[in-house]
Amino acid sequence: MPADGGLHTEDAATAVRARLDPSRPGEAKFIRWLTIPGLAWRLALIAMVLSSVFFFSRYVLFIVAISYMLSGVITRLSFTFRRRPSEPTPPAYEEAPEPR
Repeated sequence: MPADGGLHTEDAATAVRARLDPSRPGEAKFIRWLTIPGLAWRLALIAMVLSSVFFFSRYVLFIVAISYMLSGVITRLSFTFRRRPSEPTPPAYEEAPEPR
C-alpha cells in the first residue's frame, strides 16, 4: 500500500502505458476502449435515461411518445414549407426556319 494511504498513486496515462503490453492483447483492447473521449458522459446519460424510465415510467414514456410524434409532424411540415428552387424560365419559342 502506498505511503499516502491511497490505493492508486499512478496517473491514468502511466497505468494505460503499463497495460499496453503486447503479450496481453485482449486487455490492451479493453483499456483502449475505456479511454475513448466522452465515453463517461455517454454512459452517464444512458444510465440516467434508463433509470428515469424505470423509476418514472409513466411520465418519461409519455414524454418519449409525444416527442416521437411531434418529430414526425415537424419533419413533415418542414418538407411541406421548405423553399423549392425556382424553376428556370423556359426559352422563348422560336419558329422553325423555312425549308429550302
